[in-house]
Amino acid sequence: QVNVSEGIVVNIYGTQMACPGQVITLTAQVENDNLGHTYQWLRDGQYIAGQTAQTYSFATDSVIGTHNYSVQINRAGCESVYSPELTVTVVEPPVVILSEPELLCAGGTVTLEANTYSSLAEQPFKWIWFEGTAPVDTLDTTYVNTFVVDEEGLYSVEAIFENIACSALSVADSVTLAPTLEPLTLINDTTLCEGNLITLDVTDANSFGNATYQWFVNGMLVDGVSGRSYTFNPVAIGNAQTIYLISVFANYENYTCTFAKGSVNIIVNP
Repeated sequence: QVNVSEGIVVNIYGTQMACPGQVITLTAQVENDNLGHTYQWLRDGQYIAGQTAQTYSFATDSVIGTHNYSVQINRAGCESVYSPELTVTVVEPPVVILSEPELLCAGGTVTLEANTYSSLAEQPFKWIWFEGTAPVDTLDTTYVNTFVVDEEGLYSVEAIFENIACSALSVADSVTLAPTLEPLTLINDTTLCEGNLITLDVTDANSFGNATYQWFVNGMLVDGVSGRSYTFNPVAIGNAQTIYLISVFANYENYTCTFAKGSVNIIVNP
């Protein structure tokens, strides 16, 4: 008795686009064969040594490019059958950019934002956030992803693509608990006579970038003064001794939690 198999169909399936070094798996599917068969995988028409299983898993090349894969089906007593070629393209990997390192205010939160930049048509379908090396959250969004943290640490995020064998890990972002601001220093409480101008200078030990200063006299904002010095013209109200509370507040470009402050009493005699 002779067994004859006609109309055998061989196809291979698997990821057709991947980033450099990503592991992908190709699978051969054989239909209409009752003789039994073995497999031999080929890359660009050349036999791949030792790859004789139904599936072929491998790490893609480290350089961008395209290769064609096929499988040869060897059947007892029959000619070999080849599958159509499956093209696997190695593409430029995406890049994940994480927002700048943040200061965490006491009792507050910081929102980290991640973006992907890529030539791929597909956007990420999953993001995995890490604190150190431990995963802390998994979110399903596309393109832009945010994560709210309430404690200091090193955070990073991995973007994962669904239909392309790609993932990309960001550089770690340091979230640091904001230090306590040093108070601003003015002169000690001072007594002077009416009409004697006095210039108040701020001593500021904080270093969080450029600072803007606001001066207040008895709680009223002094318009037009934003520097570290303020010249005050004392007046004795009602020809009686008058006390002025002069306060100064500093806002820093790299510190958004709160402001530094200082104050002094100026006692004016008529």
